[in-house]
Amino acid sequence: MARQIIEALIDDLDGSTADETVSFGFDGRMYEIDLSYANAAKLRALIDPWAEKARKTGRAGARAGAAPRTRTASGDGQLAAIRTWAAENGHRVSTRGRISAEVTAAYRAAHEAPQAPAVAEVVAEQAPASAKKPAVPTFVEPAKKTAKKSSKKVAAGV
Repeated sequence: MARQIIEALIDDLDGSTADETVSFGFDGRMYEIDLSYANAAKLRALIDPWAEKARKTGRAGARAGAAPRTRTASGDGQLAAIRTWAAENGHRVSTRGRISAEVTAAYRAAHEAPQAPAVAEVVAEQAPASAKKPAVPTFVEPAKKTAKKSSKKVAAGV
């Protein structure tokens, strides 16, 4: 008994027989769709005005050799510390999954070591006293006027 297997592509848009698989990318994601020649031509006609003005970034297959992504945090211990800190400081964070960039940035800001002084500050500190100028103009409050009693009146008992 002979068997023949026929694979047929179905147009994903209208259910008719598809003639080709069209690949395209949008917003950093790659897509494939099976289309008839007519629907593929419609898709290309829609995309062409933008594609003609866009910069080419290379073929989509070029990412195949890219290195796998790694976590940005320093392991699970730091993730647990961030979650604990966030919960104690009023940030909403789940017990599992990704921690938002805002929460991570707030955690790092709260736990950063004090920054070393800027080069300009160090140079200013090492300059002779005569060369130092205040970084911000200082404001001297005018002296308050006090009423002086006339020595003549004081002597007279007035």
